[in-house]
Amino acid sequence: MRLSRALVATLVSGLLAACQGDSEPGPGPGPGGTGELRGGERLAWDQLVEDAATVNSLRFRLWIDDLPDEMSGISCEPAAPSSACSGVLPGMSGGPHTLALSAVAADGTEGPRSTPLQVTVVASGTGGRLIFHDGLPALADTSPAATAGEASTGGGGAADGVDVQTLTDALIEPTDIVALPDGRVVVAERRGVVRLLVDGVLRAEPMLTLDDVSTEGGSGLLSLALDPDFPRNGLVYLGYTAETGFRIARHRIVDGRLGERSIVFETSPDRPYAAAVLRFGPDRQLYVGLDDEGDASRGGDLGAVSGKLLRLNSDGSVPRDQPGFSPVYAASLRAPRALDWSVAPPGLWVAEGSGPVAGLLTVLQPGGADRRAAIVARYAMPDADVPVAAAFYHGAAFQAWTGDLLVGLGVSGQLLRLRLDPADGTRVSSTAIVLDGSAGPIRALSLGVEGAVYVAGDHTLLRLTPSPGP
Repeated sequence: MRLSRALVATLVSGLLAACQGDSEPGPGPGPGGTGELRGGERLAWDQLVEDAATVNSLRFRLWIDDLPDEMSGISCEPAAPSSACSGVLPGMSGGPHTLALSAVAADGTEGPRSTPLQVTVVASGTGGRLIFHDGLPALADTSPAATAGEASTGGGGAADGVDVQTLTDALIEPTDIVALPDGRVVVAERRGVVRLLVDGVLRAEPMLTLDDVSTEGGSGLLSLALDPDFPRNGLVYLGYTAETGFRIARHRIVDGRLGERSIVFETSPDRPYAAAVLRFGPDRQLYVGLDDEGDASRGGDLGAVSGKLLRLNSDGSVPRDQPGFSPVYAASLRAPRALDWSVAPPGLWVAEGSGPVAGLLTVLQPGGADRRAAIVARYAMPDADVPVAAAFYHGAAFQAWTGDLLVGLGVSGQLLRLRLDPADGTRVSSTAIVLDGSAGPIRALSLGVEGAVYVAGDHTLLRLTPSPGP
């Protein structure tokens, strides 16, 4: 059997591209490619075959610094004389590596290696092994007797034991949700309007309409956050793009309206942010995730705030314990859309992805040598989907979900529930589907004080509660 050489060419838009070559042994002609890996990339190549059926019998071996590792998650489109293939990159330590690819026939015959590709795994200051996953592990127990929410998708597009109620279908491109301690729900819309639901009913009068919001390039009102002392002070933080840059405005809720505005933080990127998130952490500090303006190199520039996770005091100043009095808490992010903290073991999970940027779940561990957080794992989403919402469940309604990470996907509309490995908080041990996507793409999610889960679509707000018993 003739096995053809796959000649790796270049790194394009987060995807390792490849081109076909001849079938002679030895190093392939032409220059190899170079590029940075940040997690979630797939290696792609055109494989020459004698007939279309041949490609299905091949295995592919990736040589990392002259050491073999099997490719997984292989996908090929059977065609002759050239089949377009791609596969998942295995985990690699941070730093430079040389990659080459070879094809292995069913009888064990191995073809020649491709032209080498020089890559650098960007691990944001950690020398540990980054985890690259093409898909998330399936839930082990899919029996009908599983605990509520543990089973496969049931009626109405929701998992067994989950009841879904549509509260409203009158929203306009929601971007974030916060559930207030008194049961009211606040929804941010990209156009700069903040809406309020009382007893599950959407009020016609907005809480606030921003007069300085800019929606250029997918920007706009992008995130909301409640002050840790909200029950006492009623403060809400809004992150949005204005004509002059990205702003964080602090408002107070008074009689169902947002007033007493104060700008606590502002930055002027070259291009408007299309992804940003605000959340208060367990340390009561304000964490601000900002996208890299579509330029991955900005994430590694510690002199800029784009592509970073910032840590601020609630008044927008830099905490005294930040190294060098810089607000940068973590670097090398692409497009942060949501974030939340696991409890045991502690970790920070960031949902990344917007437009052409590959969808990733990025895991950070705090307390590095320079007191910044380091990226220790990245998970690619199934079918190149985009995680746009994420929160760890800690309510009483679905007790079986306690400690699990809920992730909303912006393409398929699935709501996933990820269970972490108790011995390794960076690893997902199982995955379940809570919503199957039949309600449309997910845009945001939040947890209510009573344990209900609120999920926003393009126009709808859903409330998920346990199904009533028989």
